[in-house]
Amino acid sequence: MDILMENYIHTCPYCRGRLNSWFRGNFKGRYFNAKLNTFRIKYFCTEKCYKDYKENFIVEDYNNNTIFCVEMCGEKRYMPYFEANYYFTNIDNCKKRIDMRGVSVVSRDVLMFMLQQY
Repeated sequence: MDILMENYIHTCPYCRGRLNSWFRGNFKGRYFNAKLNTFRIKYFCTEKCYKDYKENFIVEDYNNNTIFCVEMCGEKRYMPYFEANYYFTNIDNCKKRIDMRGVSVVSRDVLMFMLQQY
């Protein structure tokens, strides 16, 4: 059993460092797979490593928000935050989305808490 586990070593997708067993103490973040043109949830060795990974996709800072860009299927896709499930095909529309009043990014946990209060 130990021989099988040694052959199956998990590594950080950014720095290729070895991850802790059973992923304890590792940081879970969103990883862009350029070959498959998809985002996946992956484990990174530290939060600093994940932040360094995200810096590769930063286009510009706009109104205290960071705009990210990935290239998928030959076109650039701009996102108002890295965890966004939607994108814009040009940066101007992304800036318009950031400027909208009354629209915010809310985590699922906060949303569920707010719904339980009512």
